[in-house]
Amino acid sequence: MIRKGMIYFTVLTLALCFSVGSWAAGDRSRLQDGSCATLDKTPFVYTGEVVTVGPLGQGLEIALPEGNEYFFSLGPDWYWETLEVDKPTVGETVTVEGYTVTLNGEERNLLTAITIDDILVPLRGDDGRPLWRNSGARNGGGRS
Repeated sequence: MIRKGMIYFTVLTLALCFSVGSWAAGDRSRLQDGSCATLDKTPFVYTGEVVTVGPLGQGLEIALPEGNEYFFSLGPDWYWETLEVDKPTVGETVTVEGYTVTLNGEERNLLTAITIDDILVPLRGDDGRPLWRNSGARNGGGRS
């Protein structure tokens, strides 16, 4: 009985620590990979030529007048297939929209939309969540 009580106490203590830690951390959000990002967002819109496209929808790098810049969260292939739009390829000119966040001490550019050949592809909702989450498009069911 005492052992069971200690387990409950430990679980409750850990839960409290994590919730207080999240509250004390200020305005933070968990990203897809479980890491934290501050929600001090700086919006951006850039147009440039695609230099590289990362694997598994991780993102892409485009050439800008100031130098190359990497943009994260392009989305999985199946999301693009459901939209019937080809993902950007090296050499294409694209316009990217999104915001810069601080992730584990580093600035990252998160995509909210991308325009390719005058086709606007939304990537994140107003709440900042990727649109391929819970879209119901993959294998006939939602994905969270």
